[in-house]
Amino acid sequence: MQKMTGYINLQINRIMKLILFQFRQSIPHIRAFLSKYLLAITLSITFTLAALALSKYFILALLLLAHAASCFLLKTLKRNHIGIELTTLITVLSGVAYGAKAGAIIGAAAMSIDYAFSMRLSYFSIITIPSFALVGILAGTFSRVNIFTLGIMLTIFYSIFTGIFILGFMGGHPDKCLRFGITSLGFNALLFSAIAPALLSMMA
Repeated sequence: MQKMTGYINLQINRIMKLILFQFRQSIPHIRAFLSKYLLAITLSITFTLAALALSKYFILALLLLAHAASCFLLKTLKRNHIGIELTTLITVLSGVAYGAKAGAIIGAAAMSIDYAFSMRLSYFSIITIPSFALVGILAGTFSRVNIFTLGIMLTIFYSIFTGIFILGFMGGHPDKCLRFGITSLGFNALLFSAIAPALLSMMA
């Protein structure tokens, strides 16, 4: 058994030395390649980043990433039952910028991301996901309304609409619904007044 272990260790050492040797041998070739194509690589990266930055979907991608990260963080902090969420902002902005159909799809997707990254599976999702799709449709339909007013109206609409089903037919807790509704309204009022107008101008 000891001989077998020693043999295996010997082979591993040989393989590691071979990998290290090959890596050292390739360094001059890597340097030569980078020196030869450095300008092309730099220009390609710059062009790609510029294209993304100028794309009207770049802000949406950043918002979805921030949304996923915040859902995971709130789950870690065990604060996912309060209304600190980016789903409403993302859904309303998408509906206004890209139209009702896109707003519905992105709204449903954003709420699905919420469940996925907060690592929770709730039967309330049969109400909440379609409700955010509806919020996206309404945002696209009333896209000419001031973004702050529209955001607040749809935040209130979502809380009342889902609350009717969750409290009336699904055994939800009134205190949790009320806490979520109040904190969501306050948080979204801040978002739609402070950053939504600037984000919308970049997305449109």
